[in-house]
Amino acid sequence: MKKRTLEELHDAKIGHRKFAKICDLLIEKGYSITDIKEYYEKFIFFVDGSRFEYSKVDWKSSAKEFADYVIDMVETIKQIRRFEYWR
Repeated sequence: MKKRTLEELHDAKIGHRKFAKICDLLIEKGYSITDIKEYYEKFIFFVDGSRFEYSKVDWKSSAKEFADYVIDMVETIKQIRRFEYWR
């Protein structure tokens, strides 16, 4: 396991171009990405406090589609948390 920064993801020698693009799209939309950990076949990262995984091997869709998926999940989690506090 290696901790990565956004700058390292953009580095051509050690980074991962597609995952860097996903992070860029999320940041562009105003989301916070923290605690990026790289494993052999996946990245584990947090977006606005929620944990996600990105598989380097299995995910075949575009960076935009994965970013949209993460955004949908984060917004759903936020709605659930708001509902729980309301009760």
